[in-house]
Amino acid sequence: MPDDLADLRCEAKTRAGTPCKRKDIYQNGRCKFHGGLSSGAKTAEGKARQLAGYRHWQEKQGMRKDKIAQKNAHNE
Repeated sequence: MPDDLADLRCEAKTRAGTPCKRKDIYQNGRCKFHGGLSSGAKTAEGKARQLAGYRHWQEKQGMRKDKIAQKNAHNE
């Protein structure tokens, strides 16, 4: 990054409506919090991988709920 841009601030609008004051900006002029969100998977392979991970997460959440229900039944 050029020296004349070294002390710039992010200045993206925060949730409170005030400008961000972070100095550690990237080349796009924003900090790590305001650089923008991921655009997501573009290829069919990437989308399938995301879907598989999401389904795995859903199964894991269901298993946790079952374990909590079993503990609550055992304690009563």
